[in-house]
Amino acid sequence: MERIFYNYILFFIYFNCAYLRLNLLGGVPGVDYLVDAIGMILYFFACRRVVLHRFFVVVFVFFALFLSFSFSSLANVQEYADSQLIPLVGAMLMALFVFTVRFDAGHYRKMLKAFLFGVGTAVFLQLSYAYIPGVAPSSVATAMGRVQILGCNANELAILDVVSVALLLFSDVIVSRKGRLFFLILFVFSVLLTGSRTGFLCLLACFFVYLVLSDRKLGTKILFFVGALFLVYFVLMFFMPEGIIDRLTGIGTSSTGDEDGLSGRSFIWATALSMWKAATPVECLIGYGVGSFLYMSPLGFDAHNVFIKVLIELGIVGFFFLSVFLAFMFYYGIRQENKGLYYSILLVLLLSFLTLSWYLYPVVILLFSFLYNFDLFASSTNIRHDV
Repeated sequence: MERIFYNYILFFIYFNCAYLRLNLLGGVPGVDYLVDAIGMILYFFACRRVVLHRFFVVVFVFFALFLSFSFSSLANVQEYADSQLIPLVGAMLMALFVFTVRFDAGHYRKMLKAFLFGVGTAVFLQLSYAYIPGVAPSSVATAMGRVQILGCNANELAILDVVSVALLLFSDVIVSRKGRLFFLILFVFSVLLTGSRTGFLCLLACFFVYLVLSDRKLGTKILFFVGALFLVYFVLMFFMPEGIIDRLTGIGTSSTGDEDGLSGRSFIWATALSMWKAATPVECLIGYGVGSFLYMSPLGFDAHNVFIKVLIELGIVGFFFLSVFLAFMFYYGIRQENKGLYYSILLVLLLSFLTLSWYLYPVVILLFSFLYNFDLFASSTNIRHDV
């Protein structure tokens, strides 16, 4: 049964990273609960491999989150409850599956592959939506030509693309040189097609980490960096809609409908500050509840900043634990041999936290598990010398 459970973990990772639930299985009723139920049954039979202290930490953390969710002042709003429960349960199960069970380097290498192929499947869906007439639902493309997939907005897909680029640059998860080059071009193309300015900056940050931390010769690194920039420029100029070109080349500049140059984020953050000032001492301490920002903000938008979102929803207590966890993750990476891969993933996550709202997503839990368990698979994901 344990072997079946390990194989199920690979499916669970692929299922979440490919966003199959909405894109390919959207018409199947109850598919979420079926996948979750099967996973819990297999998890029970793999209980001998569960690390008890990790199990209790995960249970405690998510018990606190569910308690926050249940006692939120907005918990009696059905729309709010429905929109928060499934992602929270999904995040909890991902945490149980990948944080509490003992794995070895071989298992985690397969998990990385499941992640890469899952994101790759999502990208192929994105491309089919973009270039095959009549395939894309009306809700997945904006007027500027930004293409996303159901259940994953363009910014989030771009972040997953960039993490995939980091895996290809710094590891041998894909052994074939041609395979790595193919996926590298595919993921870079996808980042640009999303039109995500956050993703674009994260991509440049990933290339910068490669320049600084890769163990290749300086000339080779510079040549690769210049080639990567040329590839980005070539794809932008010849394959992207004009709206995306203007969006990515005008980062930080104001325009009609985007007066602050941040897609209105400065106004959202200012609203969050006013919510914080109006909060009672108890609300400042423990927050308004998981997922409440979207429904409390008069603007009708989520926080677009994980740190602000956590501060409003989980209060000073939640913000403190998040800060301690991120500090631990940073110092944990210092002793890792493959610092390029480790800090690329961590840097991309931190940059995404500044502009996105996704801290309780299953794929975010998965990415942190890659870092937290880095010792398990680092030996089998050595830095490449022949991308």
